[in-house]
Amino acid sequence: ILLLFLPGGLFLLTCTSNATDLIELDEPIYVDDTGETYDLGILDTDASGVITQDLSGRDSLDLYQFTVEESTDFSFTLDNLSADADLYVLDENYELLGTSNNYDLDAEALEGSLTDGTYFLGVFSYDGEATDYDLTISSGEFAFSSGGADSSADLMSQESSLI
Repeated sequence: ILLLFLPGGLFLLTCTSNATDLIELDEPIYVDDTGETYDLGILDTDASGVITQDLSGRDSLDLYQFTVEESTDFSFTLDNLSADADLYVLDENYELLGTSNNYDLDAEALEGSLTDGTYFLGVFSYDGEATDYDLTISSGEFAFSSGGADSSADLMSQESSLI
């Protein structure tokens, strides 16, 4: 179950298989010259959803803020790119926890466990070009079954692209 608290109301997405539901976005909670920030609310365990969005030439960064209430496994996949884009996970202090920056149109992926707290997913246009993208967020039993990218960096691991 994925529970989303958005300005337009409360949305509940239920997953009973490996199927991925479309996550509908409301208006961004913050907009500036570099991009938009969306509030996804509390991401519950055992859910999978996809956000279909785009970055324009002047909007090179989209941020997705979400809250985790208990330690949960997550996987994040960025694919269906029309230009090179990278994927980042940051904590509530904007400290970088993980990044996936594969070459060109290759899918980006990160996976690992997140403890309770507030986090941000960042989608950044590598060279400022406009791009379409799908951002898949999976948690709990769905976290490691989405398979989007050929390889994924592991959050909180020596082998990941962590700073």
